[in-house]
Amino acid sequence: MTVKAVLFDCDGVLINTEEIGYRLLSKIFAQHAIHYSRETFVEMLSGITYKAFQKKVLTQHPELPDGFFDDFSAKMQVAHDAEMRAIDGVKELLQNLKDAGIPFAVCSNSGAEGLRHKLRKTGLYDYFVPHIYSRDDVDHGKPAPDMYLLAARIFDVDPKDCFVVEDSMTGTMAGVRADMGVIGFVGEAHRDDSEAGFLKRAGAKMIAFDMGQVWAHISRARGMSPASKSPEPGPR
Repeated sequence: MTVKAVLFDCDGVLINTEEIGYRLLSKIFAQHAIHYSRETFVEMLSGITYKAFQKKVLTQHPELPDGFFDDFSAKMQVAHDAEMRAIDGVKELLQNLKDAGIPFAVCSNSGAEGLRHKLRKTGLYDYFVPHIYSRDDVDHGKPAPDMYLLAARIFDVDPKDCFVVEDSMTGTMAGVRADMGVIGFVGEAHRDDSEAGFLKRAGAKMIAFDMGQVWAHISRARGMSPASKSPEPGPR
């Protein structure tokens, strides 16, 4: 395979927002005697839009008080602004891609305004602009392939020549439906290595536990040596 473009999810791949959200959500749910295991959270809630997330939770727990999600959203914004950071090795990986002449984009189920805010807050915005695509740019968010196919059209590359980097089953399904090679990323701090199995079942052909391994997958597909400027693995 010739990798002609790399397309990244945002939350949990570029930025540690999944880690922050899971920790905060678990704490708030516990106050209402609701407990999601890590496995259930990944299978049911990871990677979907915020509106779909709310709908799923309220369907299972209609007893939650009015204003629950307004309160959660406000607390989440405070936590994000205080704790958001780029995942270890992301900037080095993006520089490697630039040096190798491989175009890349971010494709996220977040809304456009929130996505740009997160990228600016973590110093990633200038790496990606103008190739920043959100659910607002397409008719259907993930697991539909629309966002990834949009990026491929803009880069004028065959979808089969694109790699997708995803941490959720929802996003992995979108990449598979776009006929792209999916790297399942399990490198965020709160992730359990067993989550690689979820991503494989959703169709990921490759797994990476840190950004160095993402670069190694890309390098091998391009027939390059991954040693040059390889992103340092983050702490587990």
